[in-house]
This record gives sequence, C-alpha cells and structure tokens, in this order.
Amino acid sequence: MTTPFLCVVALAAIPLATPAGAEPDRVERALRKLRQDIVSAVNAGDLERALACWSADARIMIEGRPPIEGSAALESARQRLASSRVVRFAMETERIDHSGNLAYELGRITMTLRGPDDTLVEKRGKYLDVWKKHGRSDWRIIVHSPSGDGDSR
Repeated sequence: MTTPFLCVVALAAIPLATPAGAEPDRVERALRKLRQDIVSAVNAGDLERALACWSADARIMIEGRPPIEGSAALESARQRLASSRVVRFAMETERIDHSGNLAYELGRITMTLRGPDDTLVEKRGKYLDVWKKHGRSDWRIIVHSPSGDGDSR
C-alpha cells in the first residue's frame, strides 16, 4: 500500500518540478503562435479570424487620437483593415514578458499598401500589445498601441 501512495505523490509533484523558466517560455510560444495566426488571417483577408483574439473590451491607443474602447475598438480595427488595401502585412515580435495572467508584447509592423494610384506604399511602425489570459489558456489582446515610424516608401 505504501508503494502506490508514493507513486501518486511522485506523479502529483511533477508539475511542481517544472523549471522556473518553463511557464514564460510556454506563454511566449503561445503568444507568438497567436501573432502568426493574426498575420496569416490579415494576409488572407479574414478579418474576423484576425480579430478573434481581441478582448471584447479591448482598447486601441493611437498617438494624437482619443482611445477607442470595446466594440468600437474592434469595429475601428475591422474598418481600418478592410479599407487599407493591404497587399502584405507583417508583424515581428521583438519581446514578450509575462507575469501571472498578463503579458506584453513589443514588436514591429510592416504593411505594404496599394495607394490610390495603384503604387505600392510601405509603412513601418512599432506596437505594444497587452495580453490577458482568460481561463486556463485563452489569451486576448486588451490594449493595442501602434505607432508609425514616419517613413513611407
């Protein structure tokens, strides 16, 4: 009877024996995958899928404009993407840090757009996204703060 009890105790201790850096690595992998899914969806023109990982109460903070919150933020993001004539969209994550059910992501954005005269225009910028974990594994963007680099080509 002692052996089965020790086996149960040993198996129960396995999650506690996870290396200290394993949780942030798992979070970073999950957020990088979600970011790739967003980029793929935008490039495929699937805006609903692109916005699926945004929280219903998300807040968009763009320099020089009042913050946009909740459903208005999602609708604004949907309209901007739909009307922007994106030819190619890329986001490159530079850093992710995590604590508890919050994480932030810093990165760079590159968008190639078709201009009014059908010329291609490349816009570059950066972003800060704050992610919040809902439940056991459902990460959602709660704050999106993009800014341009001021250089278009």
